[in-house]
Amino acid sequence: MIRPEGAAAVSEGLADIANAVRHNLTAALVLEAEALQTEAKRRCPVDTGTLRDSIHAAVQARGEGAQATIGSGLEYAAAVELGTLKRLPRPYLAPAFRARRSALIGRVRQAVRHALKREGDI
Repeated sequence: MIRPEGAAAVSEGLADIANAVRHNLTAALVLEAEALQTEAKRRCPVDTGTLRDSIHAAVQARGEGAQATIGSGLEYAAAVELGTLKRLPRPYLAPAFRARRSALIGRVRQAVRHALKREGDI
């Protein structure tokens, strides 16, 4: 039974766990975004290297979570990935994500586990 005087401590403990999970998940997302950027660059078709060199990763806090963006701002980046009426697709982002999916899931699990055990940063 939770007594009223203990409810505040329980609430504070849960808030601490939530903050640890959020912190560790963000750290995990940063590491995986960088790994995905590297994998996308490795898989990117190269003519001049401009597209490959333009691939970037960014992680931004979004309310209670975080969001990673990996890609290129070049106009033709999507045309290379998806193809056009005149050119076949030469995907590099989707295959990079598929290659990193298991590692991402594993890193997220590890981040949550560490937070729940209060082992600190991943």
